[in-house]
Amino acid sequence: MDGLKNVSFDVSNTDGARTEIDNKGFITFKGTGHSNVTVTGNSYYKEFSFEVYETPDQIRIINESTGKAIDSLSVPEGKMTSFNLEAAAYVNGVRLEAYPSLYLWETEGTLANVDEDGNVSIKDDGSESAILRVRVGEAVKEIPITVTETDTFADVSGHWAHDIIEEMADSGIVNGINENGALLFKPDANVSRIQFAAMVCNALGLDVNEYRGVRLDFTDNGDIQPWAVNYIKAMVSLGYINGRSDDDGRTFYFDPESSITRAEAFVIMARTIPGNDRSELSFADSTDIPPWAALSFEKLLAIGMIRGFSDNTIKPDAKTTRAEAVSIAAKLLD
Repeated sequence: MDGLKNVSFDVSNTDGARTEIDNKGFITFKGTGHSNVTVTGNSYYKEFSFEVYETPDQIRIINESTGKAIDSLSVPEGKMTSFNLEAAAYVNGVRLEAYPSLYLWETEGTLANVDEDGNVSIKDDGSESAILRVRVGEAVKEIPITVTETDTFADVSGHWAHDIIEEMADSGIVNGINENGALLFKPDANVSRIQFAAMVCNALGLDVNEYRGVRLDFTDNGDIQPWAVNYIKAMVSLGYINGRSDDDGRTFYFDPESSITRAEAFVIMARTIPGNDRSELSFADSTDIPPWAALSFEKLLAIGMIRGFSDNTIKPDAKTTRAEAVSIAAKLLD
């Protein structure tokens, strides 16, 4: 009531309202009910009516930057962010005027902090979630705070192997390919023999530098990229890979950049796993499995490492995709 001179103030309350007004016209609303304020002067009289609510029937949390009500907050994986929020109380869909200090803000969990004005800071600290809570009277509004996972690669969203690829990338077992400023995984591209060897070594936790003194006798040693040499040496030393031969095993070549077949990948996989379990092969194309790979298929089938496709084929001669290779590496890791 600033600006009014030579007037007096009075308030009357009904239905549980306990509103107060001082001699300067400062009103403090309390309780729930009806408050009627009168202002009286020598030639002035005015009444003001207020509906007062101690507890609203709804609280909304509003993002001040957008002006929109929100029902959740999130922070990108590994990042920190903040929001300036305000709370609004409603009765029957009508927004109430309220002192900001009436709202009590708090968080549950270590993911976020909030101050008394509704300013929230969220930092990914390894927690999966938290809760932001605001109270006024007996009313409470809670919204979840979560960490939004960000894809490591720009081309795996919606792919059947998305989760496996992301998990293996987080573990440092697989890497992507930089193209035009984007990190790609190319899940449906065929995996090369050196790429598959690196995935298997990483999944097994091998320190490939320990094998740098191993001698390689492939006829195409010079075609193996330098970054892959120790991976190949480790695989050869441990007996996981032999190479390819066109002369009944008299000489071997590694063929590093060619795609690895499913049969070759399964043989390598079987060699890394101890035991001699066997299960009869009943795939529709079991006769297509090369004789040198049959025992490996029987072993992997017996221990549940392979299942085949929906048409009951196993496609031993098909090229292995990068997504399939990651799935194999994940099974070895397990």
